[in-house]
Amino acid sequence: MSFRIANPSWRWIFLTLAVFVFLAVSYTAGRFAYADHLESSSQPEDWLRATQLEPGNGAYWYKLGLYRELDIENGDLSKAIEYLTRASELDPRSATYLMGLAGAYETAGQPAKARQSYLSALEVYPLSTETHWRYSSFLLRQGDSQHAFAEMHLAVVGDRTLIPLAISRVWLETHEVQPLLTMVLPDDVDAYQQAVEWFCNARELDSALAAWKRLISLHKAIPIKNAFLLEDHLLNENRGDEARDVWQEALTASGNGNENPANGSLVFNGGFESDPVNGGLDWHLDSTQGASFEFDTAAPHSGRRALRIKFDGTQNINFMGAWQIVPVDPGRHYRFEGFLRTSEITTDSGVRFTISFTGADQAEIVLDNLTGDHPWTAQTAEFTPAAGVHVARITVSRSPSRKFDNKLAGTAWVDDVSLIPAGAISHP
Repeated sequence: MSFRIANPSWRWIFLTLAVFVFLAVSYTAGRFAYADHLESSSQPEDWLRATQLEPGNGAYWYKLGLYRELDIENGDLSKAIEYLTRASELDPRSATYLMGLAGAYETAGQPAKARQSYLSALEVYPLSTETHWRYSSFLLRQGDSQHAFAEMHLAVVGDRTLIPLAISRVWLETHEVQPLLTMVLPDDVDAYQQAVEWFCNARELDSALAAWKRLISLHKAIPIKNAFLLEDHLLNENRGDEARDVWQEALTASGNGNENPANGSLVFNGGFESDPVNGGLDWHLDSTQGASFEFDTAAPHSGRRALRIKFDGTQNINFMGAWQIVPVDPGRHYRFEGFLRTSEITTDSGVRFTISFTGADQAEIVLDNLTGDHPWTAQTAEFTPAAGVHVARITVSRSPSRKFDNKLAGTAWVDDVSLIPAGAISHP
């Protein structure tokens, strides 16, 4: 069965309406497309034409408003506020538009209206990390630190990548560490660790120590490596006592346990009874071509094991790969002792202990050179750090040989290394 329009005039009316609708839709679509084209232009004049073609699109007014606020040569704050207000009226649920309007009000010296716009943005989007962050920055600039810290806390809890920026902003604004630790940062290991590292890199060691104390007060497990950067900076600044305190706290927090040698030695893990952590005040075992490290339980000098160093005979090695930093006091007398054993150590330059100093000009102590085969042999030295010397470095070393047959082979063992303070500090 076919359908026919009996009256031909109705066909023309229907056709005319269809063409009209088509042209209207095409015109509207073309106008919107052209407005989008103008909005993507780099010319602000085109953005204004886009608002005229599509006045109900808040994005066009927002873009134009930001331009009028931020452009140095053609800035116009009154126009910026007008355009951003228009954008916010068209889309009152847009926190982005409201924050843009708040920024324009602040730039124009109208902080009360700026604050109200930020609060409106928070009402629209209370979970917005960006809104809390931008509002906190505004409050800091207005001198309202207490409310700023509360808003910043909400921001960094929502987006932890903001933590370093929050630390920087609060410190530069206040130069106070406690508000940062107690009011801004999340109460957890990662946040306080980031604070420790930030303050170390800024060379603000008192603040870094405050962040470390806050970290330790959590009584949670902390990897031992978290203390390394702070240790290095404290030692570089001749703050050996504090470095030793941090080390003991780090050992406890990491589950490594505190070691208290019966002889009062300042060398940590002097018998290599635990695996060195390669940082802090423990032994550093540096990877060196031609040498390798193992722990030997077969015949230590004492205890359960000793450090064994194998030289493969391929290198005329300049070896300084086993070392430890020890904080010392200028003017105090110390006695060093360490035990070496060797087997088939070749060349004229063998293995020895050396003790070097930082902080002032004091000659390095170079102990006996062992080659060939030796049973456990004590190497000892006594010294008094000069004024300004706060750090001693104990190293198992080997200097390159000047002979033709100079490639080092053989094995050396190290055990029972100690450095014992003797008597009170003598002041010159």
